[in-house]
Amino acid sequence: MKNIYLHLSIVLFACTYVSAEQKQESFGNRSAEQIQSSFGEQAKSIDAIYRKELKINPNLSGKINFMIAIKNSGDVSDCTSDQIETDIGLLASKICTHILKMNFGEGKEYGLLYGINFLPE
Repeated sequence: MKNIYLHLSIVLFACTYVSAEQKQESFGNRSAEQIQSSFGEQAKSIDAIYRKELKINPNLSGKINFMIAIKNSGDVSDCTSDQIETDIGLLASKICTHILKMNFGEGKEYGLLYGINFLPE
C-alpha cells in the first residue's frame, strides 16, 4: 500500500514581521494556531477525499491554493481555488465543498488564502 503525504500549510498574503497582537488580528482575531488546528482536525477527511481521487488518477499531485471567506461566526461563506481548469480541479472542488462545512471560531470576517500540497508516494 502506498503512503500518501498530505502537507497542510498556511500561505500568508504578505511576508512581513508583525507583533503578537497583529498576528491575532491578521486572521480576523483568529490565531495562526487556530486556523492550522481547524485544518488539522479535517486532515483525515481531506486525505480521504484525495485517496479516493488517487484511485481514479494515480499521478494526481500538486498544490492547491484555496481562497476562503470566513464570516464573523467562523462559518465559511465561500471557497474557491486556483485549480479550476486543471487535472486537480475536481479534487479542489470536492475539498472546497468540505471546507464550506468548516468553522474557524468567532472573529471578524476574513479572507484566507490557504495552500495544501498533495503528494502521493
